[in-house]
Amino acid sequence: MDFSNENNLETKKILPPEDYYPDGRFNHNQQINERLVFLKFILKEGRMNLCFDFTKMLWITLAEQPVYPSDREQCFRWFAEIIDEVGFDFKTGKDFFQNHFMKLEPHLLTDLGMK
Repeated sequence: MDFSNENNLETKKILPPEDYYPDGRFNHNQQINERLVFLKFILKEGRMNLCFDFTKMLWITLAEQPVYPSDREQCFRWFAEIIDEVGFDFKTGKDFFQNHFMKLEPHLLTDLGMK
C-alpha cells in the first residue's frame, strides 16, 4: 500500500463522514447519497429492475463492509425506496433476502433496515 492510501485510511478513522472530503468538493455522505439518487433515477426512468449481481455488490459495499456506519443507513434507506418504487424481480428478491439480508449480523440492523 502506498503512503497516500495509508494516509486516506488514517483520515477516515479520525474524521467523521461529514468532514471527510475525498475529492475536495463533496463530503463522504453527499457522495454516497448522490450516487444512490442517480442509480435510483436510472433504474426508475429506464424501467429497469435490479439484477442480483448489482444488488449484491451494493449490499456488500454499503451494508456489510461500510466505510462509515452512516453508509449502512443510507443503504437501508435506498433499498427501502427502491423496493417500493422500482421493485425486484421475484428471483432476485428471494435470493437477496435469503443470501444477504438474513445473514447480516442482527446488531447491525436498525429500524430503517427492518423496513
